[in-house]
Amino acid sequence: MPSSLRRNEQGFGLVELLIALTVLAVGILGVASAFMSGMVTLRRAGQTATATALADRQLERYRGVEVDTTGDGFLAMFDGPARAVRCALAIKDALAEVGVVIRAGVHTSEVELAGHNVRGVGVHIAARVVTAAQPDEVLVTRVVRDLAVGSGLRFAERGRHALKGVPGEWELLSVADGS
Repeated sequence: MPSSLRRNEQGFGLVELLIALTVLAVGILGVASAFMSGMVTLRRAGQTATATALADRQLERYRGVEVDTTGDGFLAMFDGPARAVRCALAIKDALAEVGVVIRAGVHTSEVELAGHNVRGVGVHIAARVVTAAQPDEVLVTRVVRDLAVGSGLRFAERGRHALKGVPGEWELLSVADGS
């Protein structure tokens, strides 16, 4: 029996699925303005709640599904690369209006779905791409650029990068604002 199938009362059910999805990793870098020391925590909490609401709105608009949160960001999955890139740009712009700076990484790959979790090397690659991005930048892998042909998105080459824990070098591209 394949490991992805599990016997239940009704027979067999699929509990794990390997599928190609686009993963968006967003890292919140911080607040663009400085605060007075006594108000930092309260103001930061308010901005975090606002940022979360704005990001959730964009995820819904672009049909993304948040699959994990990190201490300073989140992971979301999409059914296509252009939708994920446009969502990343929209989140970046919306959060900039409230003084929050982010960076984002997008990669399309096979990932393993297990319940509400997503895992696999594709998720790891997206997480590494976001760490290579500069503040206020959406960075993608060549795979995303190739799959987004005809979408109207514009990309600028950022060279080949070694991604920690991932074999080989990866061609990364920055998404042009206004795409």
